[in-house]
Amino acid sequence: MNPNGDPLSELRDIVEPAGVSGWPPAPGWWLLGVLVLLLLAWLFWVIRRQRARARHWSRTARASLEALAHEHNDDDRRWLGELAVLVRRIALASAPRSTVAPLTGEAWLSRLDALAGSDAFSRGVGRRLIEGPWQREVSLSAADRAALIDLTDSLIRALHEREGRT
Repeated sequence: MNPNGDPLSELRDIVEPAGVSGWPPAPGWWLLGVLVLLLLAWLFWVIRRQRARARHWSRTARASLEALAHEHNDDDRRWLGELAVLVRRIALASAPRSTVAPLTGEAWLSRLDALAGSDAFSRGVGRRLIEGPWQREVSLSAADRAALIDLTDSLIRALHEREGRT
């Protein structure tokens, strides 16, 4: 007891507790951080895989086109048929199978025009792809072959650029 008899004089002031610390975070925040890092790693992996796939199919298509360009045979019908198959494979590699596979004739050429961003398939030398392989006699000049090779190469470039942006 206090010598002057005042019991309240022995009381101390109220001490406020220390503020809540932000560190270390609660386990839920750790889990959220790990999940965000995993999501970012997965996204990075998906983008790299997509770009590698785009490079792979376009490299393969260019190699096939190069081989076809340097093929010097006299069977224009067979050469045109091989080019048509290559163009179909290129379109299938870059678009869903269900939208490309069933197309024939004018619809096929229109789809190729849309993919290439030009009208050279439906209004130009690209028409030979649907007409030539089915004719009994086909005659292609060196200029026609070169134009078809250039047209196919421009299709590969357009599709590769489109996939690179996505």
